[in-house]
This record gives sequence, structure tokens and C-alpha cells, in this order.
Amino acid sequence: MNFLKSVLIIGMLSAGACGIQHEIGFTSPKVAPQLAVGSPLEKPAYTNAQLRSIYYSDLGPGTIDVSNYPAQQKANYVIFTQVCSQCHTLARAINSPITSRTGWDYYVIKMRLRSRFKAGAGYNEDQAQAIVDFLTYDSQQRKIAHQEDFDVQTLILQRKFDETISERMRRLQLQLPPIMTDGQRQ
Repeated sequence: MNFLKSVLIIGMLSAGACGIQHEIGFTSPKVAPQLAVGSPLEKPAYTNAQLRSIYYSDLGPGTIDVSNYPAQQKANYVIFTQVCSQCHTLARAINSPITSRTGWDYYVIKMRLRSRFKAGAGYNEDQAQAIVDFLTYDSQQRKIAHQEDFDVQTLILQRKFDETISERMRRLQLQLPPIMTDGQRQ
């Protein structure tokens, strides 16, 4: 068992994230914490960005440490960050389950077609190729070569997204004001 998985499992056990523990082969009894009424721990705080998230991958890290990547991939990363952030969070692609070149080709073509309808967005074929090259290389480095770590991170993000959806539903039931999209990208 590698260090990251050990740390994550210990964290999940101490936090009582029983759903994730079960999914990765660990179980523990659910114990309801004793909280004072009005305690800040009573309900987790959610940011507007979390509440506006569309996919679980939106909730993950929005940057990648490319310091050990080849020079061409570092240049491709810059293009990826400049182009893709025009329409959505970088976290969406970074934490996506897509790993194949064919998958990234499809995704980037789809995004390129959509960007034609968004003012100020868009990119050319060379930029699209650089983005696909980067996402394919990065998938090999982070998602395939370190699949176990990526799978654990994915489970955590999915759990976090489920909690976020539950909070959205709670707010709807309480008829709280809707989350406004303050012009930020989805």
C-alpha cells in the first residue's frame, strides 16, 4: 500500500466517510457526532463554486504539477490552461475519468464545436492538437501509471459531489435563495 492511499484511508476512517470506506473494502460503524445546536460543524460549509458544480470532477484540483514533464508537454499545458479555462473549470478535465487519446480527441472536438457559440472563446486546430497531446500524456502519467491513487481520489470526489447534491436538495426543500452564477464559468 502506498503512502497516499494510507493517508487517505486514515483520513477517511477518522472522518467517518463510511460510504467511501465500504467502496474500497473498509467498513466501520456509523457514529453520529454529538454537536451543539448551531455548531459550525453541524452542516459543512459549501462554496458557491461547489454548489454550482456540474460533475464530480469539478470539485477536484484545478492545477497539475508539470515541473517534471517534458518541455513540449509544459508548453501544451499552458495552451490547455489558457484555452480550456475560457468555458469551464480546469478541474473538469484534470479529474475526468478519460484516459485514452481517442477519448480526449472526442472531448476536445466536442468542446471546440461548443466554443463556437460562446463569445470570446474558441481555438484552432493546432491548439486542439496540443491540448489532446497534453491530456493524453498527463493521463498516462497521473491516471494510468498511478491508477490506484487516481481511483481513490475519484471516490473521494464522487462522495463530495453526492454531499453537494444533497445540500442543493436541502436548500431547495427549505426554499433558500438559489445559487447565483455570478458570471463565472461552469
